[in-house]
Amino acid sequence: MKNGSLRRMVSDAGFALIAMHGLNGTWDLPNGPRTMKSDGAAEFAYFDAVITDAIVNHHIDPDRIVAAGFSAGGMMVWNLACSHPAKFAGFIPLSGTYWLKPPETCRTPVSSIVHIHGSQDKTVPIKGRPIGETKQGEVEEALSMYEKFGSFGPSRYSKSGALTCRTRTNPTGEVLEYCLFEGGHSFRTEYLAHGLATLMEAGQL
Repeated sequence: MKNGSLRRMVSDAGFALIAMHGLNGTWDLPNGPRTMKSDGAAEFAYFDAVITDAIVNHHIDPDRIVAAGFSAGGMMVWNLACSHPAKFAGFIPLSGTYWLKPPETCRTPVSSIVHIHGSQDKTVPIKGRPIGETKQGEVEEALSMYEKFGSFGPSRYSKSGALTCRTRTNPTGEVLEYCLFEGGHSFRTEYLAHGLATLMEAGQL
C-alpha cells in the first residue's frame, strides 16, 4: 500500500486497491512446502469474506473485481482462478504459479487470465524448482491445463512495452495471455497496468 505508483495507476484506471494479507503473513496453498496437506479452504474463505465486505460496505461493483498478485501472491491468484472463477472478472498472476503441478481441471465459468513472468526469474523459475518435499510448478503446465479447460484457440503474438505476449481467445471471448519480460523476479506497475488493459480490451471489465 506504500507503492504510490501502483496506487495512482489503479485509481486512474477507475479501480480501488485492496491489499490482501495471507494467513499468518503467507498463503496457505495446496502442495506448498509447509502446507502439503492443505486444500486452501482457509484462504478461500478469507477472500470470500473480504469480497463480501468490499461489496456491502464499500459499494465495490461485484462484476469488476480482479485478482492480481506477485510471487506467492501470483500462486494465490492461480488457485483462485481455478477454485473461485465466478467471484472475479479476471486474473493477473505475476511471477507465480501452482505449487507442484496444476489441478486436473477447474471450476466453471472459464475466466480470463493474464500471466506475466521474468524470463530469467530464479526465485520462481518458469520451469519450476524443488523446495523441500515439493517444488514450484512449471508455468507452461498451468497454461496448458487452462488452455484445454477453456478451449482457447491459436496463439497470436504482440509486444507491449517491455512485454512480449502470446494471447489466445476462446469462443466466449475470454483471453489467456502469457507475457514475458527480460529480467528476474521483479514487479513493475506497468506490468499490472498491461494486465488490466488486456482485460478491459477483451470486454471483461
